Amino acid sequence: MPVSPPPAQPVAWRRDPFRLFFPVAVVLGGIGVGHWLLYATGVTETYSGFLHGQVMTQAFMMALAVGFLMTAVPRRTQSAPPAALEVAAALSALVIVTAAALAGRWALAQLAYAALFLLLLQFAVRRFLGHGAGRRPPASFVLVPIAVADGLAGALLIALATRPGTSPVVLALGRLFVEQGVFLCLAIGVGSLVLPLMAGETPPADLGSSPRERGKLAAYALLGVALAASMVVEAFGWVRIGPLFRAAVVVAGLVLGGGAARLPRKPGLHRRLVWLAVWLMPVGLVGAAAAPDLRIAMLHVLFIGGFSLMGFGVATHVSLTHLDLERLALGRPPAVVALGACMVLAMLARVGADFSAGYFAHLAWASALWIVGAGAWLAFLGPRLLGRGPRAAAAPAHALGPVAAYLVADHEQLDALLARTVARPDAIDLVAYERFRRGLLRHIGMEEKILLPAVQDRRGGAPLPEAARLRSDHGALVALVVPRPTLAIVAAIRHVITAHNAIEEGPNGVYAACEALVGAAGEALAAELRAAPEVPVHAPVDGARVLDATRRALARAGYDPALV
Repeated sequence: MPVSPPPAQPVAWRRDPFRLFFPVAVVLGGIGVGHWLLYATGVTETYSGFLHGQVMTQAFMMALAVGFLMTAVPRRTQSAPPAALEVAAALSALVIVTAAALAGRWALAQLAYAALFLLLLQFAVRRFLGHGAGRRPPASFVLVPIAVADGLAGALLIALATRPGTSPVVLALGRLFVEQGVFLCLAIGVGSLVLPLMAGETPPADLGSSPRERGKLAAYALLGVALAASMVVEAFGWVRIGPLFRAAVVVAGLVLGGGAARLPRKPGLHRRLVWLAVWLMPVGLVGAAAAPDLRIAMLHVLFIGGFSLMGFGVATHVSLTHLDLERLALGRPPAVVALGACMVLAMLARVGADFSAGYFAHLAWASALWIVGAGAWLAFLGPRLLGRGPRAAAAPAHALGPVAAYLVADHEQLDALLARTVARPDAIDLVAYERFRRGLLRHIGMEEKILLPAVQDRRGGAPLPEAARLRSDHGALVALVVPRPTLAIVAAIRHVITAHNAIEEGPNGVYAACEALVGAAGEALAAELRAAPEVPVHAPVDGARVLDATRRALARAGYDPALV
């Protein structure tokens, strides 16, 4: 059932901000790591480890984080997408951070970085706590404002450290907050929701749904405080105890909250890469504690193997699932293989630099490998993120048999109705939606009661191999049109329908198989489909139980229940 997104491009950018921020992140990351490649090859005459670290954490990783949060938070809370001004302000802040760092204007870079966090804070608070929020976040999301606090504190301390005579402890603590505190909090807080969803497990309950969730809130807040305390301890000279304690906090948070002790049940290489990244984070921290003289090298296990690999793995998941590329998400796309291999090799090259006489040559190799892996990823997903990816060409109507021609025409009508339903980004056309709802249920009825049984008879009583999948999709779609429509529900309907379309249409699709099986009886079967009556439709029903049932139906069909 092909349903295209609304044609207005600004609406797409607002509804899916990751389309902009993920490609920008790759560019900013290339600038950050390319610093070493340029120096090692003689293009530039100076280098700065501080510049490299700031661009990678304050620009590259923040671009990935902003793209994820501005996409996930409105969908989770069933609230409005970010305003165009919010998206533009976030992009501007990321560019200013990078440009100011390259120019050595550290105070300006920290000001833009702090402004980005304040923007994120108001964006999240208005959607988590606003009256229009359809859902609350899970308890682990208390670590998001703690990450913001770490970022703001780190920016202030780094800015103060630019003043002459400031204690080295100030800069050390500021860098710890920015380079580790922010993303360890986000890894645990967001990971406790994302990891179960990626693995095919039950996602965490909403905050406030039970007293147990309030207890979890306190536990996650305590983890955030413990992370901050470990960084203070390390900045004041306890260089073994600090990172070791952080490693224990990360393991506790992601094993107990995110289920990281178990491999994901769902296939998909990017899922395995994320799980590898989860465990490389504490490995890097333990290495830094065990060998303080090799602290920087060991921390690159955290930075490259942990943060970069996890960031790209989650970005892959978001991109493939939101761009209706579910089949790719279950496989091993060559670009994802290249990404994983290059990131692991880059990590090993960077760690090996401290054991080699050719220190800067190792840094150059690590930089080049990172850029190749990220470039392969961007070449694969970039055109799709920017809306220019390859699209399957629809077969002309005259090339279709009578059954497929009628069903495809019905698809196109549903396509137009659903597009009209969300033509405005902040409102739903209820008249168009009701027509879509009735048409969708009739279409499902035609397939369930007429098409699939007729084909099963032609196969001697054996159902089509795809019949079970089609019926599970139908169950998810029927469940989705039971509650009152929201923007998140309409987006979920589009998501399921587009994946469904990949099975039904095309020269190798279900409809082509049906035409081949029914042969000359196709005209009679098409006439029966055209004569199918409308299905009785009840008014939408609201309530937590209805939404819970909808999420269970999505999960049974193999879709992310967090879509609604």
